[in-house]
Amino acid sequence: MKRALIFLLSFAFAREAMADTFQLIEYGTGHNPVGPIHTTYFYYSLVINEANGQMHACKGDMQDAKIASLACRQVTTGVMPAGPGILADSFHNQHSPAPATTAQYMAIWKINRDTGAVTFCGSSQTRSSPWAGDWSCQTVPLP
Repeated sequence: MKRALIFLLSFAFAREAMADTFQLIEYGTGHNPVGPIHTTYFYYSLVINEANGQMHACKGDMQDAKIASLACRQVTTGVMPAGPGILADSFHNQHSPAPATTAQYMAIWKINRDTGAVTFCGSSQTRSSPWAGDWSCQTVPLP
């Protein structure tokens, strides 16, 4: 009985260790006036599956202080590695004050927590099309 309990507990812990972990990165907002009194506001985010590097782009819309829509789609990532990511600092919200060096394309930095290898991933999506775009990545080991 004791062995069965240990086996079941070890299986539960192993299953928990294999579970996906997700990270949410908000990367932009926008708005579109609809007539003289209505405005639709757009909110964009990336959802990263840290277990396998898979990403989804999500867009939420609000109009008249109510949720109008929410949608997510998987983005093509090429060889995006597993692990957390951080939005490159120079990609700012298109409607906020930003420095002259603001990047046109979205990018993410990632690090392999086990090896220390650094990955830089860039998207073909731009400020004018924040809902579209595929990704490419390059990884280098630390010297």
